[in-house]
Amino acid sequence: MIDAPETIVVDESRIACEGEGGALGHPKVWYTIPESGWVECKYCDRRFVLRGGPADQPADPPASGVAPGGFEATGVRPDADGDLPQGGDRDTDGRALS
Repeated sequence: MIDAPETIVVDESRIACEGEGGALGHPKVWYTIPESGWVECKYCDRRFVLRGGPADQPADPPASGVAPGGFEATGVRPDADGDLPQGGDRDTDGRALS
């Protein structure tokens, strides 16, 4: 999915959009934000997100100190340089590695 050109967080589920306004705008249209928590304007592609709704997420989730797929997920520790070990036995839970 391509990101919307602008995301606006709103406090009410019924919103109106007129684009940029003036000569750069479009006719006023009304939208009701559905259960997904967001709606995009069909004229200008602005995305309206309901504050506190399921689509209201921080842009960058807080750092947990563990990268996705890190030691806790894979059981394989990187060496001092951050490289994963090559060869040797690995715990694959009976799965074949290719």
